[in-house]
Amino acid sequence: MPVTEYLERNAREYPDEVALVELNPDEKDTRRTTWKEFGLIEPTTYSPYRREITWSVFNEKANRFANMLIGRGIKKGDKVAIIMYNCLEWLPIFRSVKDRCYSSAFQLQI
Repeated sequence: MPVTEYLERNAREYPDEVALVELNPDEKDTRRTTWKEFGLIEPTTYSPYRREITWSVFNEKANRFANMLIGRGIKKGDKVAIIMYNCLEWLPIFRSVKDRCYSSAFQLQI
């Protein structure tokens, strides 16, 4: 079974389960305000930056990107370059380019 079929099956069978997790211990998590930021208590633990996406979100991002490329006239066999930092969105983009629409993809991770 090709990898794309596994990904589609996971999106169907486990839509609300976590598919990908991005951790970056060097970046401060700014999504929530802690009591330390109000100056009320001292911190006890350090929590690294963390983002997650579920299988349904993964599938939705891959489909949206593939449809955007098709809408811009990119067709099967065209070469597509992916130049971006390592991040949570990289794999759905790569999947949409490599497995959904096009035969060749060039990767340059920064």
